[in-house]
Amino acid sequence: MKYQFQYEITAKVHNSMCLKLKSLIDETLKIFADMESARPGCKSGIEALCSIQTSIEKAKLLILHCSESSKLYLAVMGNKIKLRCQRIRDSLQFCLSQIQKKVPCLLAEQV
Repeated sequence: MKYQFQYEITAKVHNSMCLKLKSLIDETLKIFADMESARPGCKSGIEALCSIQTSIEKAKLLILHCSESSKLYLAVMGNKIKLRCQRIRDSLQFCLSQIQKKVPCLLAEQV
């Protein structure tokens, strides 16, 4: 199953932050199916895959939220949005590092 992230980035504020997050999500989605196919069967591997999927969904929602919100709201909530973006990014990076240890070497290099 091929995953696609097709939200258009139209954020009025925080555009570069949203673009970086989308880029990270796109790169993760390119190899997500391979990570699932590698079947990291241990409990921590399965939890990491679930956490990656959750982080991807949170990222999509945040980008969509930034695209649909007013400039004023986004400017006022700037620090909160920045922190949410950082938490999502950090969560993805942590989970990817966990998965990297539980998949074959060739896939681990991609991760």
